[in-house]
Formats: sequence, structure tokens, C-alpha cells
Amino acid sequence: MLEFLQYLCQVCADAVVVPENVSINEETYQQFYDHFFSAFSKNLARAVQEQSEIGFYKAAARVLELV
Repeated sequence: MLEFLQYLCQVCADAVVVPENVSINEETYQQFYDHFFSAFSKNLARAVQEQSEIGFYKAAARVLELV
């Protein structure tokens, strides 16, 4: 999932060339983020906050949860 998100970000930044038979745009990125990554990142953030004993990781997870 994270690799695909990275790829979409690279496409939006014009850092990679999309094959001719593929259509990827900012709407594709937004749909992927809204439907898949948002829920994943919030669950990950909650789990890190609950299980981490290190303040830095708890704080980073809190920031991720708020994004």
C-alpha cells in the first residue's frame, strides 16, 4: 500500500512517467488516499500510540492521526 502511495505521489510530482495505456491523475491519488490510506494510517497511528513506550513515536503517531 505504501509503495503504491509513493508511486502516486511521484506521478503527481511528475517524477515518473506513466505508461501510455494508464490514466493516473490527482483524482486517482485523492481517491486512493480517501478510500484506503486514510483508514490505514489512522489505525496505525492509534496502534503506535497504544503500544509504544517512546514519547517521540507516540507524538509522531499523534501527528499522523491528525493529518
